[in-house]
Amino acid sequence: MQMEEEFQVCDECFESDEKSLALKYYMVINLHSKRVSYNQISEQLSVNKGHISKIVNIFHQDSDVLIDIRQNISRPACLDENDLDFIREIIDSSEDRFQINLTLIKQQLFKEKSKNVSVQTILNYLNAIGRFKLPYTIPCLSSKNQEKRLEFCEYHQNDKFSNVFFTDESQFQVFQNSQRIFQFYDEQFIQKPKPNPNLWILVWGCFSRNKKVPLEIVTGKIDSNNYISLLQKHFPHVGNKLYGNNNWRFQQDNTPAHKSYKTLEWLKDNMTRLIKHPPQSPDLNPVEIIWLK
Repeated sequence: MQMEEEFQVCDECFESDEKSLALKYYMVINLHSKRVSYNQISEQLSVNKGHISKIVNIFHQDSDVLIDIRQNISRPACLDENDLDFIREIIDSSEDRFQINLTLIKQQLFKEKSKNVSVQTILNYLNAIGRFKLPYTIPCLSSKNQEKRLEFCEYHQNDKFSNVFFTDESQFQVFQNSQRIFQFYDEQFIQKPKPNPNLWILVWGCFSRNKKVPLEIVTGKIDSNNYISLLQKHFPHVGNKLYGNNNWRFQQDNTPAHKSYKTLEWLKDNMTRLIKHPPQSPDLNPVEIIWLK
């Protein structure tokens, strides 16, 4: 069916969103009847070429330009407004938005709404209404470091560590905003008070089964010189006094200041029994538990 007359635009066409949509459908058919290409129609009307094709097919099937604008020419939505509100309620009622579980939302949708949708569909919805970040991945141990951990555990499997001084450094900050939280776009921006200046301290801790060495506050960054000066305040005299000369052991992790040539030479002269700590293994140092407390 050809349309020879120029399509006339009337003000009434713009009285509602539905009429505006109908107008665009009519204009697609009008341009198509004049043998205007899909690319040109898409550029003029800002309509996706796939939608243009569907509009034209509907017109040819019905032989009428009075296209039912309520008919969805795209793929039907998997979730309706009630379903989307239900997802939002799940997120709002979550005690910890750091731990939003997409699989759990999928299961609840199926259980309560009988809607079986993919996790990706739910994620697409969340990305449309707010900011969402997947949990950070933890670097996996390399095969080489796995072997070193296994060797350490096998060697010390019967060790009671009764004469070991465990050590570590940790930074404590008054304000640290390192975690991300899910936030809806229409929510008021979440703010936290931040002190001025941004205060932090770096401390060194050490303890054994029978002795707690006083905390040391490190000025600036920890380097070989600072680290050796710090150790000289307590070792080897504390270990010798508590356990006897050379009858105690010392543990440290593998940070650069601990493994530098200068530090290792000092340790060799002053601490003859040094425990070789495996890399990527903070869980094997009990000091880490104290920092968490």
